[in-house]
Amino acid sequence: MKIDEPIRVLQVLGSLNLGGAESRIMDLYRKINRQEIQFDFLIHAKEPQYFEEEVKSLGGKVYRLPRFKGYNYMSYKKAVKNFFREHREFACVHGHMTSTAGIYLPIAKKYGVPMTIAHARSAGTDKGIKGQVTKYLRRNLKEKTDYCFTCSALAGQAVFGEKAQKEGRVQILPNAIDASKCTFDADVRNRMRQELGVENKFVIGHVGRFDFMKNHTFLLDIFEEIVAMGEDAVLLLLGDGKGREQIEKLALEKGLQDRVLFQGNRKNVHEYLQAMDYFVFPSLFEGLPGTVVEAQAAGLKCLISDTITNEVGFSDLVRFFSLEKIAKAWGEYVLQTKEYVRENTFDMIKKAGFDVNSQAENMAAFYKTSKKKKLMLMVPSLRQGGLERVCALTARMLLPYYQIFLCVFNLEDAVYDVKGISVLHLNMGARKGKLGKVLQVLNRCRKVSFWKKQLGVDVTYSFGPTANLVNVLSKIQGESWCGIRSYMDMHPSNNRNLQLFVKRSDKIISCSKVIEEELRQKFHCESVETLYNPYDREWIMTQAKEKVTDIPWKKEEVFTLVSMGREDDIKGFWHLMKSFSLVEEKYKQVRLMIIGDGEFKEYRELAKKLSIEDKIYFAGLKKNPFPYLAFGQVYVLTSYNEGFPNALVEAMTLSLPVIATDCLTGPAEILQKAEETQNGINYGEYGMLIPNMSPDKNLEPGVREPEEEILAEAICRLLENQELYHKYVEKAQERSAFFGYEGYTKQFQTMMES
Repeated sequence: MKIDEPIRVLQVLGSLNLGGAESRIMDLYRKINRQEIQFDFLIHAKEPQYFEEEVKSLGGKVYRLPRFKGYNYMSYKKAVKNFFREHREFACVHGHMTSTAGIYLPIAKKYGVPMTIAHARSAGTDKGIKGQVTKYLRRNLKEKTDYCFTCSALAGQAVFGEKAQKEGRVQILPNAIDASKCTFDADVRNRMRQELGVENKFVIGHVGRFDFMKNHTFLLDIFEEIVAMGEDAVLLLLGDGKGREQIEKLALEKGLQDRVLFQGNRKNVHEYLQAMDYFVFPSLFEGLPGTVVEAQAAGLKCLISDTITNEVGFSDLVRFFSLEKIAKAWGEYVLQTKEYVRENTFDMIKKAGFDVNSQAENMAAFYKTSKKKKLMLMVPSLRQGGLERVCALTARMLLPYYQIFLCVFNLEDAVYDVKGISVLHLNMGARKGKLGKVLQVLNRCRKVSFWKKQLGVDVTYSFGPTANLVNVLSKIQGESWCGIRSYMDMHPSNNRNLQLFVKRSDKIISCSKVIEEELRQKFHCESVETLYNPYDREWIMTQAKEKVTDIPWKKEEVFTLVSMGREDDIKGFWHLMKSFSLVEEKYKQVRLMIIGDGEFKEYRELAKKLSIEDKIYFAGLKKNPFPYLAFGQVYVLTSYNEGFPNALVEAMTLSLPVIATDCLTGPAEILQKAEETQNGINYGEYGMLIPNMSPDKNLEPGVREPEEEILAEAICRLLENQELYHKYVEKAQERSAFFGYEGYTKQFQTMMES
């Protein structure tokens, strides 16, 4: 492919005739930037197709395969091999025909196609043997493709299985429409009703091919009941198919032939929708019916079966009805609710994600990733924590530049948002006992090795010791990069693991210069580089604007110290509380808020003993902690060990002056420690540092350590000296800008290219 040529994406379908999937793909094709992305089509039909000439006019090509019939398995497979042997120009094969995707997608991959997609479009299968064969051929489809797409959760579960859904392997891509074409237009309505001769009729509409799943027989029963109730109504049917003749005969038998208008396939469906008064859709099963979305775009009330995915019911125009209810009940409901004013629903359609213009932009960006390197990020969980936050943010930041796969051992209690990212959920949490842990590591390695090879991963970057171990032991495809996120990882007890990481990894990524130098000196590690944690400053500031109502005091009436971290001794919260009690003795308006996961039982007891229980608020785990951080006036970090404390920079982003312990790594680098210390307090360039705290936990309220008194003095300095306080407010903002995501992204890209 020449540099200036568009990326070619092969769309695999049964046909190119009018149909739900075909119409949705053509809507996308018309809107996508064809200077960058060009669609070609591989179909399973000999005869000329409805959209074929339009495809060619848009610059696409149409190729053909023989229709798969089961008994021709070998000849079908041979035809697929011959096709991909001859056509190696495709950057992506997007398979909408999932019945045989397990055959053609692996073959496409074998012949060098960088990206394959299996796209579930229906939540059911045909009746009888054909349906059983389809289910058999779909088995393990999720393992035979790079990406699993679906138009709805029901369709995804039906095609890829419940396990794949839970593992995060399936991405929902709603059936998008050109909503602007369908928006209600009174002039078009009057013209169409006049052409159809239904000016004074109550028009019930339906759009869909004549197949058993669409349930036309029951639809005709409903209409018969509506007529029997005395309504001057007509039934307007758009679509074609092998079952049409049967429904025409049934309409004749019921004496409804003059009231049922069979219009066949129509290109201007959106104009026919204007002529309708009510949309009835009693399908047995669906993926996500775009026609119901179009009907809502036209402002029509829709009565649909409750077997259809609820994702399509994004407006008040839709009512789900059970197929167990008799036809008369359906008819009665239609007549009871027929009086209403049609509204413009365009904004609602767009907000719900069904607008094809937005989807065209997103899909163009996605298809372009087929030419990018593949990066797997590996993390034990997505619970609230430092390394988890960095991993999730790294995935979001690098998504425009690489194909990102996020491998997570256990997704329980996930906090961080990874929507739009391909998540590989191993569903392998921690086990108890030495033997259990060893077996779990081996199981994780086996699964990760499979995914590395299956996806053709170029680099796997792991976060933390547990993930690092699995990363280096599963090295089968591409490079393995291990992230050292905390100085605790450098503890002598971890020496064996560190030696293994250094020996088997291609690169060690440190979050601190101190850690980098120690790796070089103690472990003779040459391939090590410091990559400071990234921060999306604009996002943090936006998130901080969310209103919170559970803090038990008003911001303007008090001076709040805030700290954030899980209930872990390493955070030194007992030191913070004792220091706070000393400050509170002098300044009664001070308050303390601790944000983080845990019950904090022993700390609550300590608060009572220190008589500060009404001055301290344990906020708990917050999915969005930033409004709570922004509530404070000063951020205090009392950890006796850190790697690179994320919360410190997040607080500085929100203009909080900071006081931090001078533990071995992290705070001193962030705050730029001064050469001299005054009375135990180091007035760093960007914040105040105090001596590191003792790791020995002491919950006796009467015991005070010198470092706790120094911390109390540092807090009082900020309370008393407004000039000093405002200096560190400005310096906090200035320093946090250094850790923005632009520098992080550029450094990461340099490492990927080196």
